[in-house]
Amino acid sequence: ERSKVGLNDLVSYVERISREYNENSSRRAWQAFKSRIIRLVDISKAKEYLNTVKGIVEMPWCGSQECGLKLTELVDGDALGTPLNEVVSGYNCVVCGSKANTFIRLAKKY
Repeated sequence: ERSKVGLNDLVSYVERISREYNENSSRRAWQAFKSRIIRLVDISKAKEYLNTVKGIVEMPWCGSQECGLKLTELVDGDALGTPLNEVVSGYNCVVCGSKANTFIRLAKKY
């Protein structure tokens, strides 16, 4: 895109265009990142998603280390952590069936 700018306004124009470009790039990157995160309760579907889409899966989890390790084995992925300030209600751990305290994020690491 071409623009005509007076010499006195050049610095502020370049700063504004640069700021807008950075904001747009950041917004598009976050949108692309978030579009690859999916919440699932089916282990086989989670494994398939990780193998095909190469995104991040969130699954209900009781918080126990044993269930977390077992889940990483079952989906053939790695645990990334849990979402911050996430309210979990109505979900059970996909491994042991007890009440889920959080969601575990899983992905393939390359």
